Amino acid sequence: MSLRYRSARAASIVATLVAATLVAGCASLHPNTDVPPHPITITVINNLRIPTDLSVYTVTTGGAVTILGTARPTDSTSFTMTPRAYSEPYRLLVRTPSGQRLWSDEYTVRDANTGEIRWQLVPNILTFYDVADSTSTP
Repeated sequence: MSLRYRSARAASIVATLVAATLVAGCASLHPNTDVPPHPITITVINNLRIPTDLSVYTVTTGGAVTILGTARPTDSTSFTMTPRAYSEPYRLLVRTPSGQRLWSDEYTVRDANTGEIRWQLVPNILTFYDVADSTSTP
């Protein structure tokens, strides 16, 4: 075997290994969207200073509104929601009996790993948990 052939072969093997590593690395950076959206848990932590029942909704950026249910005062209430598609932006909305509204920040369910979203009303924080994490208690 000539030196030129060995060098070309070694370069080819190195290039193949580098390409395989890059493909594997890129695959791990992309969300898992190969499966259709599954139901996720939305937990509303109703810690408002004045205890009140709240009607809870999801709202898409296109304006589609879905009622999730009622969050009881000074309690955590969980609901189930199935996103229409991954990466579709949503906001959570709560409404008091007197009509006052409180909106969450915009969020997206990026992939099938998302299991739960918790919304702590004060100080208006959304926390995301993967499917495996959603069974643990904070």
